[in-house]
Amino acid sequence: MKFGKQLKFLAKEQWKQYYIDFSALKQILKDLKKTAEKENRCTTVVKEKVVEGSEEGPKSVEEVKANITPQEEEHFLNNFVEQIQNIESFFRQKFDTIVEMFKQIEGDGQGVPGNLALFKKRVHDMLILVEDLIDFCHLNSVGCTKILKKFTRHTTFSQRDSYDDLVKSQTFVANIAVLEKVRTSAKRIYVTAIHKATQESNEKILQELEQSVQAAHSWKLNTILFQFDEHVNKAQLVYKVYNIKPLPIAVALIIGLILYFIPIFAADKQPEQRCFALLVVSIILWVSECWPLFLTAIFIPFLVTISYCVYNDNKTVMNPTQAAGFALNAMWSSIIFLMLGGFSIAGGLKKYGIDQRIAFYVLKQRLFATPMRFVFGLEVLALFLSMWISNVAGPVICMTVSLPVIRDLPSNSRFIKLILLCIAAAGNAGGMTTPISSPQNAVAIQTVNGLNPPQDINFALFFIISLPTAVIMTICGHFLIMFMYKPDIKELPQIHTDVSEPIPIKGYLVLLAGITSIILWFCSQWLNPYVGNIGILSIIPILLFFGTGLLGKEEFDNLPWNLMILLAGGSVLGKAVQKSALLTLISDWLLDKIDTNNVYVMLVIFNIIMMIVGGFVSHTVSALILLPLFAQVGDTFGHAKALVMCGVCICCGSMPLPISSFPNLNSISLQDEHGDPYLTTLDFIKVGVPLTLVAFVCSISINYGLCLAFNY
Repeated sequence: MKFGKQLKFLAKEQWKQYYIDFSALKQILKDLKKTAEKENRCTTVVKEKVVEGSEEGPKSVEEVKANITPQEEEHFLNNFVEQIQNIESFFRQKFDTIVEMFKQIEGDGQGVPGNLALFKKRVHDMLILVEDLIDFCHLNSVGCTKILKKFTRHTTFSQRDSYDDLVKSQTFVANIAVLEKVRTSAKRIYVTAIHKATQESNEKILQELEQSVQAAHSWKLNTILFQFDEHVNKAQLVYKVYNIKPLPIAVALIIGLILYFIPIFAADKQPEQRCFALLVVSIILWVSECWPLFLTAIFIPFLVTISYCVYNDNKTVMNPTQAAGFALNAMWSSIIFLMLGGFSIAGGLKKYGIDQRIAFYVLKQRLFATPMRFVFGLEVLALFLSMWISNVAGPVICMTVSLPVIRDLPSNSRFIKLILLCIAAAGNAGGMTTPISSPQNAVAIQTVNGLNPPQDINFALFFIISLPTAVIMTICGHFLIMFMYKPDIKELPQIHTDVSEPIPIKGYLVLLAGITSIILWFCSQWLNPYVGNIGILSIIPILLFFGTGLLGKEEFDNLPWNLMILLAGGSVLGKAVQKSALLTLISDWLLDKIDTNNVYVMLVIFNIIMMIVGGFVSHTVSALILLPLFAQVGDTFGHAKALVMCGVCICCGSMPLPISSFPNLNSISLQDEHGDPYLTTLDFIKVGVPLTLVAFVCSISINYGLCLAFNY
């Protein structure tokens, strides 16, 4: 990975504005080179270069140098010197702080410290600051050297040696050795003072101090590496050639053509048959995952347009021009804006470290100091974060804060399995609680909005109906997993939290904007007469975050647009199935075959279907396929919202396999130092099957009862 990317991850979060802006200087260099190329001011230079790992001698390599003007050189160097001055100013400030801290420690260590705990904390805090500042100096020193080297290689700049000397003369480079001496002296004073107070051996005192400081840095390193791996995985996905499976694609298209052309339905039901063919093709492509899910979603509007399967309001079949307009209008629904608003909040919390601060604050409380309480704290955290950010981000954050504990335990420890399974269970439970907590919830609201006439599930009532099941599932999961994987440790490895720096002003603005958005969503029922619907209301958080500069273009680009496309394609499919009257046809056929007028019997049957499908197929795909049917059948009984709410509840709660949901995949993806996953499929079956049954029972009892109470 290039230095610019490394700097992004290795830089201390709270100090990022004081590091060398390597990317900005590199961009200036690129602009100078482009200008020189346009004006034909480039020279080709032949150099001898030794290829690493090659047994052959030096090879001739051509390099293109830009003949820069004195003004261009001055422009780059002025920016470079300004960067050095910024680094130097910050270093002096922190160096002076360390000097003051050292003087205080030196004074306290003259005899036996009056407050031993306070003395230990001062030494520990100073040593952590020294380590951070040494890292700061090394990174900036390397950055300055690399950008000068790059500038010299790509231009006719010839004063590199003098500017290298300028960098070496700065105090942030020259005083690295001084910081190392301060660190050594502080340890010596600490050992002497603690020995006088406790009579413990010097070796033991020094060892405990170094372990404490090292543990704090291990925590920081583990967090950095986790984020680094996340970034690398994302980068690999960007450049990855998807593993396309031609056979399922061919099977889907052949079956689709057979269903499209061979008469199966009645002669007056041909649009319904064509839509059925489209539905089968979509299901095969989604379930087989023969190409990316979002590609199937993009394929659906194309199929709807050319298949002559959608009726106009006057019961004539839409031509391709009309169908194209219908499909494109169906793609951009209010739920897309709702999800964008939710992801904007999540992006703001992550950018300013608020999500991890919440996690740190919860887990550092004495209430969670023992292993069992720590796990309970993680479950509460996963449940809460999954509710209000998403059940994708929530489990990832919990994994991040628990990683130092996991890495400090033997790879065969039962406590690791316990942690990972509890995070997965709580993440699945949290994913059923609000419209923004998971994609399948967004599909549920989108489905009832598409009925004729449209219906709406209120944000607040969605939360009230789903919360009891989520809490019961989390509690049952806690005791079940504790019973199956009894903790094999009595004391929890210490977690060091790096939150000494104050929250920036923008961090408080992010919190304010996020809380305001959630309050607005809760009040959407009363605000709809003024703003139309919850989708338009969701534009407010997007404007608050991106319109005020809290989030920028990079964060907007990094929003999960593949998920947005998946929801958009699902919306088109759902509305096409409805407008073709296929959904009514299937609903009537089911009611005739099951032959019941009892909505509760239908609810139980549909929940069993969703429980099974949701366990073997991803939750989002299960919701896209089944919830439109639930809504249509429920509408005939006058309880469409009840069947959809109960259906999405069991969809989120179904977790028998690692592939069932993202929280499950997140937990099974963590590997030990040998590259082996801590969890197995059997672990998920042992825990996931009972918890899926708990969700099922809650769905057909508590959820259904609350739906009836609210006239759903």
